Amino acid sequence: MAEELPNPRRDIPRAIFAQVSLGAITAFLYAVALFYAVSDLDEVINTSGSFPAAVIYRQATGNAGGAFCLLLIIFLIIMICAISTVLSLGRTWWALARDQATPFGDFFSSVNEQLSCPIPATILVGVLVTGLGAIILASGTAFNDLVGSFIVLCAFSYLLAIFPHLISGRKYTPKGDFWMGKYGFVVNALGCVLIVFFNIMFCFPYAMPVSADLMNYNSVILVGVLIIVTFWWLVYGLKHYPTPKVLTEAMK
Repeated sequence: MAEELPNPRRDIPRAIFAQVSLGAITAFLYAVALFYAVSDLDEVINTSGSFPAAVIYRQATGNAGGAFCLLLIIFLIIMICAISTVLSLGRTWWALARDQATPFGDFFSSVNEQLSCPIPATILVGVLVTGLGAIILASGTAFNDLVGSFIVLCAFSYLLAIFPHLISGRKYTPKGDFWMGKYGFVVNALGCVLIVFFNIMFCFPYAMPVSADLMNYNSVILVGVLIIVTFWWLVYGLKHYPTPKVLTEAMK
């Protein structure tokens, strides 16, 4: 979606910074409000449901109707975010398909000009998301680990993007509007160290002794994704995936 912006080198970092900043502020204020709303902590901890916030809302409002209204607001927010997420993922898959980085790239790179939307890629993402969401019907442990693996996989993707630049001395990194010079090397190196540290921490089991229900499968998911991606890269990507134009120009 960065290609739809007039100046992505400047606008994307600003948007990310604004999103993270606003998210941190609102999350902090929301957490403070929740803590002040709790009148019976034991009831929240020992709730038999899977959504403790519902108990907190009931304690704060004093009745089930008020709790339902607050939960409805969260539900509507989640629905709106889910739609925007599917659309964003559809465009991401379309961009990868356009660069022949996915199976059936020619098909999924097509765009409906009337709707200005990559219909095949969006439908595929919707089907995949629905299938992954249905996993909870079979195993709550598998679903929770799958959802939690987003943190590990996302952080590892950052590592794959940053670490090669450190090895090459950042000489192939195009200088943008937020170029930090020599300080950027320190920030990137510190980021890689923190990513490795936190990924290791997130892969530890939830409790000891470890059982099938308490096992943390994030490491299994990470290794599985790496095997699949590496296999696809060796079989198809090396021959068909082009080098990004920005990186090619920087190397020249």
